[in-house]
Formats: sequence, C-alpha cells, structure tokens
Amino acid sequence: MLAPLRFIRSLLFNTDVSYFKFLNRVHDVELSLRAQQLWDVPHPWLDMFIPASSMTTFDSLVFQQLVPVEYGGPIFVYPVNRNKWDRRTTIVVPDEEVFYLVAFLRNELPSGPSLESMLDENVKILRVCEDLNGKHYLPKYTEEEQWKQHFGCEKWTAFVQHKHMFDPHAILAPRQNMFRRNQNPLGLDQLLLLRSDSASS
Repeated sequence: MLAPLRFIRSLLFNTDVSYFKFLNRVHDVELSLRAQQLWDVPHPWLDMFIPASSMTTFDSLVFQQLVPVEYGGPIFVYPVNRNKWDRRTTIVVPDEEVFYLVAFLRNELPSGPSLESMLDENVKILRVCEDLNGKHYLPKYTEEEQWKQHFGCEKWTAFVQHKHMFDPHAILAPRQNMFRRNQNPLGLDQLLLLRSDSASS
C-alpha cells in the first residue's frame, strides 16, 4: 500500500493494531493519562477538517511554525473521502472530495506550557483553518452569524427549519448555544415525567 506514496522512508513508523483498537485509540490516551494522574488537568483539544488542496499550506503555517517541538500530546492527521460521509448529519466538512481530519490532543502538563498559551495557539491555528476554508469540529461560537458562516446559508436555513419543527423549545443540545430556549419550555425531566404518566394511565 505504501509503494505509490511519496514520503521520507527513513521517517516511517507504523504499528499494526486491530480495527477496534484503532477506533478506540483516544480511550487509550485517556487510560495512559489517568495512570499518570494527568487526566483531570486541562486538555484544550482541537479538532478540525482541512481541505486536501490546503494541506501543504496548513503544514507550512501550522506544523512548521505554530506547533512547538515538545507538544505534550498526540497529533492525528488522516484523509477522509467526502463521498463516504453522511450528508444528512449536521457536522460540516469542507467541500472537496478529500479532506483531512487534524486533531491536536495536548494536555497541560506540569513541565509544559501554560493553559493560556495553549489556548492562544489554538486560536492562531483556527484562524489558519478558517483562512484555508477548513471547518472547526464542535466549535463554540456565541453569535448566530458565526454559526451561519460555519454551516453555510443553505444548510443553516434547513437546520433552523428542522430545529423549529422537531425541537421547538430547544431542549436538545443546549450546550452548543445555537438556539435560545423559548419562554416556559418543558424541561427534559418534565417531558419524561409526562411520558411516564401517560404510559401508566
């Protein structure tokens, strides 16, 4: 499989693992950190999708300039075929046939940089991502205009319509802060109570 690829052969490092272990790889990171009593420290992880056509520029601006040599956590980079993606989901990906998932999974370690400096670096990386038409995975925007730009006008309009139709009180996913709850909405606990009452009567 590697024969047609262009890379520096002397830098090749590979590990054969089961499919489940590959899918569960982040959990292994968690277990390792817990064993070192480092899981409960801040870990400002950053995930984004970068168009394949922009990866060379992303490499020169981020990996070669913004990311320190001693990073304090794994970095995942791997390609994704867009035609394998379920377009019915609300996750937004770049509008190219191939894009890359880039994940920075660093942690605030006692001997490492401060949380503030890591958050500042994340902001700089995200600016590069946006300039290259990439998409932030699970962003924490606070303004509606930011969400519109993230989704694109057409997808945002359809998303809003579905939200009002299927979740008019904005009960689901409140932590994203995309939609404000209506006045006097039914809470989830009340909704479950009503359902149990109706089932028992």
